[in-house]
Amino acid sequence: MSPATPIAPSDTTSQVEPQVETQVENPPAVPAVPAAPTQTIDPAFLEALPAELRDEILASQIGGTNANSAEISNSTLNPDFLAALPPDIAAEVLQNERQEQERRDREREAADPSHAEEMDNASFIATLPPDLREEILMTADEQLLQSLPPNLAAEAHAIRERHMRSRFNWRSRDFNGFVGEVPGIDRHAARDAQFNLNINGKPIISEDDLPFLLKVVSMQQTLSRNILHKTFLNLCAFEGTRKRLLSELIQSLVYFTSGRDSLDQPAKFQGDFKDQVDHMKTDDASAIIGFVAGLRWSTIYSPSSRVPNSVSRRFLEILAYLIKSNAHVAENLLESQVEKEKPFTILLDLMGNENIRGNSTHLEYLLSALSTAVKVLTAKKTAPTDAPAPPVAPAVVPAAAPAVAPAVEPSNDAMETNSTENKEKEKEKLVSPDFSQIQLENVVKVLNLNPCCSDHSFTYVTNLTQFLGTSESNKEILLKNLTMAAQSSSEVVFAEFEKLNLNLEKSRDQMSLVLTMIPTSFVSTELNFLRILKLMLNLAPAQSINANLKLEFLWESFENALNRLSKKSNSDPNTTSSLSPLLPIIEAFFAVNASVSVSTSITRSGQMPRFFSFVEHHRRLLNELIKQNPNLLQDSFSALLKTPHLIDFENKRSYFRSDIQRQKTDQDNYGELRITVRRNAVMEDSFYSLKSRKPEELKGRLSVNFAGEEGIDAGGLSREWYTILAREMFNPNYCLFLPTANSTFQPNKNSAINTDHLEFFKFVGRVIAKALYDGQLLDAHFTHSFYKHILGQPVSYTDMEAVDPEFYKSLLWILENDVSDLSLTFSTEQEVFGIVQAVELKENGRNIAVTDENKEEYVRLVTEMKMTTAIQQQIEWFKKGFHDLIKSEQISIFTPSELELLISGLPDIDIEDLRKNTEYRGYSKESAQIQWFWETVGDFQEDQKALLLQFVTGSSKVPLEGFKALVGMSGPQKFQICKVPGSDRLPAAHTCFNQLDLPEYPSKEILKQNLLISLHEGSEGFGFG
Repeated sequence: MSPATPIAPSDTTSQVEPQVETQVENPPAVPAVPAAPTQTIDPAFLEALPAELRDEILASQIGGTNANSAEISNSTLNPDFLAALPPDIAAEVLQNERQEQERRDREREAADPSHAEEMDNASFIATLPPDLREEILMTADEQLLQSLPPNLAAEAHAIRERHMRSRFNWRSRDFNGFVGEVPGIDRHAARDAQFNLNINGKPIISEDDLPFLLKVVSMQQTLSRNILHKTFLNLCAFEGTRKRLLSELIQSLVYFTSGRDSLDQPAKFQGDFKDQVDHMKTDDASAIIGFVAGLRWSTIYSPSSRVPNSVSRRFLEILAYLIKSNAHVAENLLESQVEKEKPFTILLDLMGNENIRGNSTHLEYLLSALSTAVKVLTAKKTAPTDAPAPPVAPAVVPAAAPAVAPAVEPSNDAMETNSTENKEKEKEKLVSPDFSQIQLENVVKVLNLNPCCSDHSFTYVTNLTQFLGTSESNKEILLKNLTMAAQSSSEVVFAEFEKLNLNLEKSRDQMSLVLTMIPTSFVSTELNFLRILKLMLNLAPAQSINANLKLEFLWESFENALNRLSKKSNSDPNTTSSLSPLLPIIEAFFAVNASVSVSTSITRSGQMPRFFSFVEHHRRLLNELIKQNPNLLQDSFSALLKTPHLIDFENKRSYFRSDIQRQKTDQDNYGELRITVRRNAVMEDSFYSLKSRKPEELKGRLSVNFAGEEGIDAGGLSREWYTILAREMFNPNYCLFLPTANSTFQPNKNSAINTDHLEFFKFVGRVIAKALYDGQLLDAHFTHSFYKHILGQPVSYTDMEAVDPEFYKSLLWILENDVSDLSLTFSTEQEVFGIVQAVELKENGRNIAVTDENKEEYVRLVTEMKMTTAIQQQIEWFKKGFHDLIKSEQISIFTPSELELLISGLPDIDIEDLRKNTEYRGYSKESAQIQWFWETVGDFQEDQKALLLQFVTGSSKVPLEGFKALVGMSGPQKFQICKVPGSDRLPAAHTCFNQLDLPEYPSKEILKQNLLISLHEGSEGFGFG
């Protein structure tokens, strides 16, 4: 049932005539009304009056006297006082008294329970303050909830689920040393409280006994890593113990990796360990080291005993774990009066230790410790310091420990919630101390250890060099050493590419066979060159690096080789896999050239910048590499995101899904989003349920339950829910969307007839975004212009063809013909509920004539008014709901056509069925261009077929009956290919006629090239904007 159209307001404003009170002028002989009942009228005077007037005066006098007498007698005021007043004043006093008495009577009646009116539960709850309302909805029984309307019931369920999540959503399986369930405490706050834990009370064991505890680490027997780490972490909660423990750990690490004689071993590793434990000064120590009972005390290693790598690794593991788990440990690394005695300096010296550099595991743990320390220190330095302290979870410590209240510092996450103004005001840059040339050289030498330097180690080195580079002295030394290493590697790479170019010029073999001649050592050199360049880019601008290293010759040689390989790749089925040996140098090219801005990049005269020329020319190869390794688009090839039109849709979609997955991983578990709906009211129940949810709650795992049906949602019920909503949101009863000629939908400008229309548009936006977030496909197809609105792109007059084909024809005629005789002005008409209104397109537009000089502006403005301004509110509210889950930057890489494919999925397009149901104008089935066209389309991938269908028909949706049921502006309209003159133009389309204008191209290659350009760029043009 469609809601009735309301009566439109009249254009004319009704004029209200002022009411004039007519005063009857009494004859002069009529005396004033007596002031008191005791006064009478002179009989002689009454006799002289006409009979009708005499009767009227007598009636009014008698009535007024009786009324006045009655009111005075019932009044609480003094009768004599009232009688002495003038009549009009006396009447006013009595009226005021009467009104006050009526007000008191109403209050007494309202306070009387016998007169109370019944109020339903919903009305009662609606009158409550927000806090009390939430409390009642959270604690009400099921009987009360069932009596509430759908909107309040949905709100109650949302409040209850939110409360349950806040109390029992997590179980602290690893509370940084304290194991147990801590309900009611925010996970971030609890974690950060432990991360910043610093107790100034009496330590569990004395500092002098710490060295003997470290002897446990050097024991031969296998130890529990978890217990060992948690034990030392609990000790680090005490300030004095932490500093001494850190010093002893580093000394022990130096000792076990030094290779010195056993006579030089420290006292803590000498003597009988069991006796030392028995003589420890505090009985509380047994609570900490009791887990070593039963270990073989005699099996303590020393360097002369051929210490296994496991012992050194234990010390490194413990150190890295403590730095990661307690922020104060990282701070203590840079604390010392003497620079050489700082723990951070000693750890840098260890990077030159052959026993560590020769072991990839040891090296990675050491780099991890230094990198983590840098990240922790940087985060604490740059965060504001005025955030309130978070709630602290109860710390489970040994019973014998003294009861000392922990002094908790503000958490990092809590600091981050402060205003941006405070962040900018208090942000300070953490500057590295100056280190010696040898120590900095050790950092650079890590990159030359190709077998040992893993990807993780390189990430740690990157973080470390960024910190060290904050000192100008360190930066100068680092850049000097990195430049020398880069020059050495670039010479080797250049020489190898010169050989490759010679082989490609002489060889007639396929590309894959030629690339097998590249030695394995060359790939390692490429990788090392790439890593050095990335480190240099963190310290200096790309332009100076490109010039200082004289990389122009290397890039020329590399591009020549790649161009020759591209020519051979057309006949080689193993094209992409064969390029794997060259991937590091391609990444290096991206790292340097993509970092240089267009205005300052090295350019060739009359040509576009090198980077854009490269990616345009090798677009196919780059997309194939991304398809094999999607992570490239997040890392080395991320510069392509600035030119998204060069990225294939499948690669964009893979990147989008990875981005959503990272968002799910990086943030807390959102719990479960439970929705209960009635089958006969899925739209309404879902609307009220999602309306009361916070944006972060919408990211939880969807669980749908249909009221009155048993079943567990394992995915099937959710898919059914999406299917029903995709149909219901276009139900004309809700007046939200209007269908167009090509079976797509456009927001209804008159949707205000639905009183909640804006909230419904927000709801639809949330549903579409939730489907994208969950990876669900919807059978929902909008107009091209509406997809542009979602992406924040301006509309074009060509988009009008799908919305209003007749109006589009008028705009097209205006652009192509002389308009001087049309008497057009910069104003137009708009119909609202049957009322035609004049709308100015610009200020004083009705007085500005449209001419051939300004007609393009007129077309642009009238297009914006029809497709944007008229539905501006609907668009904004839809986007408001959509952006609750999907941010604008996450979908900005897609075109409007690709966004439709992302929401609705790739259709199953039967090219043979399309061919059978195609009509030709100017061509025939036997024409060469038609044969080339179908051969080209037959080789298309699924996403390219969908783009073709979108380009010609305006939608990727395939009719259920097949292509014979395609619909155009005037009804059934088959797919058409029309011959147009000229071979120097691109194919064009008319979506209202399902028509493709195909020029008469001289070859299949030119036809394919131009067709692909049209499909990817459409009517918006293309370039490197």
